[in-house]
Amino acid sequence: MLKFSNKRKYSNQISFSPNSLYFAIGKGIQLVIYSCQSLKPIKIYTFIDFIEDIKWSNSSELILIGIYKRNRCEIRNISNDNFICTIDEGIQGMSNALISPYSTHVLSFNQNVSKLTIRSLIDKSTLYISLPKFAKKGLAFSSNGKGNFMALAERKDTKDIIGIYYIKKWICFRRFPTEAEDLQDIKWSYDNSSIIIIDTPAVCRLLIYNIFGDLINKIDIYQNKLGIKKFNISPNGHLYCLGLYDQTLRIYNNISYTCTAIFKHDKETLNDPKVNYYKEEVINQEGETKYIELKPPIDLTKENTYVKGSNIFNDKLPKIGVGKIAFSNDNNYMATKNDNMPNVLFIWDLNYMSLQTVLIHLNEIYFFEWAKNKNILFISTNNNKLYYFTLDSCKILQLVKDFQNKSFILSNDGQKMMIKDNNYFITVNIEESNNTSNNINTGDINENEIIDNQNNNFIEQNANKNEYQNDFDNEEQQYEEMQENIGEQDMGEEQGEEEYYEEQYEEMQENIGEEGEEQGDYEGEGEEQENYQEEEGYEGEEQNEMMNEENNNSNNYEYQGEYNERMNPNFQNNKFST
Repeated sequence: MLKFSNKRKYSNQISFSPNSLYFAIGKGIQLVIYSCQSLKPIKIYTFIDFIEDIKWSNSSELILIGIYKRNRCEIRNISNDNFICTIDEGIQGMSNALISPYSTHVLSFNQNVSKLTIRSLIDKSTLYISLPKFAKKGLAFSSNGKGNFMALAERKDTKDIIGIYYIKKWICFRRFPTEAEDLQDIKWSYDNSSIIIIDTPAVCRLLIYNIFGDLINKIDIYQNKLGIKKFNISPNGHLYCLGLYDQTLRIYNNISYTCTAIFKHDKETLNDPKVNYYKEEVINQEGETKYIELKPPIDLTKENTYVKGSNIFNDKLPKIGVGKIAFSNDNNYMATKNDNMPNVLFIWDLNYMSLQTVLIHLNEIYFFEWAKNKNILFISTNNNKLYYFTLDSCKILQLVKDFQNKSFILSNDGQKMMIKDNNYFITVNIEESNNTSNNINTGDINENEIIDNQNNNFIEQNANKNEYQNDFDNEEQQYEEMQENIGEQDMGEEQGEEEYYEEQYEEMQENIGEEGEEQGDYEGEGEEQENYQEEEGYEGEEQNEMMNEENNNSNNYEYQGEYNERMNPNFQNNKFST
């Protein structure tokens, strides 16, 4: 069942928090944070200029607001009103900013993308990485944005270089050149064992490197034609999908990197009697539509849905080929769109590697995405309708008039969806039910209603966090007591050894006499040697700390190399004042 809220106004940005408890709305120079359950505002922040970007931290505690026209960004803590952080790049400008996975650092790119600045929110230290290739792509964190490593595409001496950095201490783990002619983007593999490089569309090439810089595999599909337009990895990491400009989608496995299936998106594909075909048709004078089942063969030219892509260009590239790929959360289904047929949506069954359903619309498909925890596919065609497909049916819901469904976003828990217009948005509750309601509440909302105290969800979240923290403190206390007991036992043994050596020393002093002073000097030298060995052992423990941490957190990989070496001249460490 889908339940729609009243229509609300916004001006630029909407973003769900990762824990799906809040969503942030940009309204000009104001940022309003709402509760997902009560749909009531709980925080309002005002800034000096128009909000251009909103990003949440992984902990859902910090929120970054980009005001790039003023060359600055600001960070707020929704649970601590006293926390205010402002970063101003001045004449260097700012083109993008984001929060690190551990919510301890802020990364910002200057206007001409000549350096990446890393600022600590804890000790205010500053690090620099020179010559990143991109500001809004070419950067990826391991473990789907939650890991300990960052891969960054860099450009130096007309060559594309990959830098891998350990983000807990921000030191360079590896830097290696690539064979890419013009690197377009990078992604981590599902198990964080390799880095995938997407090359320029001028060559159809995919490069796969391990984290030490060794080339594992090179996928060259064809030459002298436009290559990869869209690349995506299945949620379980087993399938690599390449949407190509030749109107095909190729699927490769992640073990042998061989092609397991080729899905064609041409007119000849729509003649299979085993496939379900549905077309949107108008049913009354009010403009309401519904899906009508069709039987093959289907002539898309007659339906006025086939576009000659050679005459349509977008961003200096022809608008042809497979440009959008979306996986269902259970890895069983995949939806694709071929820009040669912008009104048609293909839905594939990945268990049988075959086409299951084709949806033909009256307008061009703008956006589509699967629900996070359900096999429901939502579709937007830039009109006042919401299309959705399930394994049992496909339906069209009529929204309010004067509302254009341009796109939508889904929360991580799969329970909420935001449908966006140019000036308004509607919140949709996604509930598990076979019945679907399309009743729209168009009542007005009091925008001045602000809740001073935290809402019930926020209190519950803090209570759960306190319980977790108490459990963590108890475990820490038990660990410290165990360490103290071990330390006392070791000290007892050392004390016994010291008493024994003192008795021996006294006997030697009585027998030797004057030679005792020389023996004391020798003992002092022995103490210095022990101190030196202890210091050296401490340094060795510090050097191995990084490797032990990652082995515990990342599938026990054995990383080799020099973890202690710093980032070369491109990586500097300076302090900045506030």
